[in-house]
Amino acid sequence: MDEKALSDRIFCMDCMELFPHIPDGHVSMILSDPPYGISCQNHFTGSRHRVLDGDDGIDYVCFAHESCRILQENAHAYFFTRFDRCPYHYESLKQAGFSIKNCLAVEKGTAGGIGDLEGSYASNAEWIIFCQEGSLTARN
Repeated sequence: MDEKALSDRIFCMDCMELFPHIPDGHVSMILSDPPYGISCQNHFTGSRHRVLDGDDGIDYVCFAHESCRILQENAHAYFFTRFDRCPYHYESLKQAGFSIKNCLAVEKGTAGGIGDLEGSYASNAEWIIFCQEGSLTARN
């Protein structure tokens, strides 16, 4: 795939298959909701559902490095995560070279979620790690 074929396009595919075709510093923004690697099952309906396809995870360290490699200098990246996966994802992105700017919580507006909700609180928020490519430090 040449650079022109990559420009001004949105790809809906496995990023790990697309990464090798993207030159360094070519992407102007990343918005990603990768599998969290939690092998989630929905028990809410009272019957056991199969594990969500693809939710056994990805090589997040490789994913973070490749994301940083393809992102333009000072461009932004947003990575969805879960509260219990956030520390690992945060550290992976930091080690890859991202400047972590903030963690965002987006309220979904409805109580609930998927997973085993028995005996626990259901989350009504999504977590997003907001990053910037480059050496700028986060401002508090």
